[in-house]
This record gives sequence, structure tokens and C-alpha cells, in this order.
Amino acid sequence: MKPLLLAGLTGLLFAFSLPPFDQEWLGWFAFAPLLIAAQERRPLEAVGLGLVAGGICGAAQAGWYHDTARLFWAYIPFLWLAFLLGFVALAAARVPAAWNPMRRVLFLACAGIAGEWLTSFLPLPLNIGLCQYLNLPLIQIAGITGIWGVSFLLWWVNAALADLVRGQNSPPAPIIGGWGAIRN
Repeated sequence: MKPLLLAGLTGLLFAFSLPPFDQEWLGWFAFAPLLIAAQERRPLEAVGLGLVAGGICGAAQAGWYHDTARLFWAYIPFLWLAFLLGFVALAAARVPAAWNPMRRVLFLACAGIAGEWLTSFLPLPLNIGLCQYLNLPLIQIAGITGIWGVSFLLWWVNAALADLVRGQNSPPAPIIGGWGAIRN
């Protein structure tokens, strides 16, 4: 599939996981197409794919009208989302293919959380875990970990799905004594 289509699919899936559409189950695989498209791309291409995904998410959420002066403030959060997705896509493009799957997935989940943490310095911080606000059993994790724990789970599942679809998975390391597999 074409990388731009995958980035656009990410934007649409994440837009529909947010209010007013409230299809929170889409958040569990919304970012996987972007991570698939960004792998093995040049850095600028990967960032561009993230920007496209954030822009399409903003267009689906805020709409498009002829009077764009009113929409300026509606698009600001999605511009920040586009930069966040560009950052994570850059991380996906730069992750070495020689890493084992556990290490790649953990790296991408941590990159997503690091990007979200960087937005906490902005007036309106971003947390993709907020798309799960209707999932009461899951959102209760935030009582222990904060919203970062929910976001980490979402990034982790998306990165694992992207790794699985790309066919770069190997048999999982055994749980007992599996730390040697992480170092490889």
C-alpha cells in the first residue's frame, strides 16, 4: 500500500476514535499504518507522513470551511498532533531493523510517550490515551500510572501490530531468562 494512503488511514482512524465519533476501539490500531509506512523511509519522508496523518485527522475532526479564520484555533491541536506523529514516524524510520521485535516495539512505544511528554510544555498537551475515555476498565489504569500508562499501552499495541504486519517478528523470547533476548 502507498505510504501516503497509510498515513491518511492513520489520520482517519485516530479522528474517528476521538469525540464526537467515539469509536475508541480504533485507537488500538490507528497508528500502526503510519508506523508501517514510516519504516525504512528517509527521515524527512517519515516526518512528512506524520504531518499528513495529523493534518487529515484535523480535517476530519474540525472540518473544512471557506472561512478559515474561524478554524485557525480549531486546527492548532491537530498541528501539534501532526508534529507528534512526525516525531514518532521519524523514530520508526530510524529504528534499526537488526533489533529484535521486543526492543523495536519498546523503543517506538517509548518514543511515542517521549513525544507526548514534550507536548506537556505546550499550552494544550497531547495524550493519545484520552481516546479511551469511554473504556472504563482501561482508563482506571490512569489512577496508578497517569494518562501516560494508557498512552503507553496504545503506542505499544500499535507498534507491535506494525511489527507483526511488516513481518519482522520472530518467535517471542521466553519469559524466564528472556532478558538476553532484549539485549540482542
